[in-house]
Amino acid sequence: MSLLARWKEVVKTKPDAPALIISLTINPSSTTISFRDLDRSSDALAGFLLAAGLVTFDRVGLDFHPSQPGEIVALLAVVKCGAIAVPLRSFCDEIVADAGLRLALVPRCDGEEAASLPATLPLLRLGPRGEVDADDA
Repeated sequence: MSLLARWKEVVKTKPDAPALIISLTINPSSTTISFRDLDRSSDALAGFLLAAGLVTFDRVGLDFHPSQPGEIVALLAVVKCGAIAVPLRSFCDEIVADAGLRLALVPRCDGEEAASLPATLPLLRLGPRGEVDADDA
């Protein structure tokens, strides 16, 4: 069974079960995102990426801190498009420059320094649930 087939099975059988539980140290409350909501968010982003011209086997950079839920939405969307996700925080500048990225998905607001990306690389800024920044749309 493929990863996407298994994902769809879980979404179908447990749509309201928690897929992500986000707790911030600055705020004691937590936010829960269901499998259904995560699937819908990643479908919306995948549709946007496909409409923008992303094709199978294109390489897409992901520059998210691991604790950001937008990273999960972005990763699922890239997989749903049949593209290849390249985690940018793991690689040095030379490898990123040679990766042949079609575009990079980055968080809308991030206090951390982003990976050094080529100036010609298109960036798509995403909100915390993977929503496309209005300026980038």
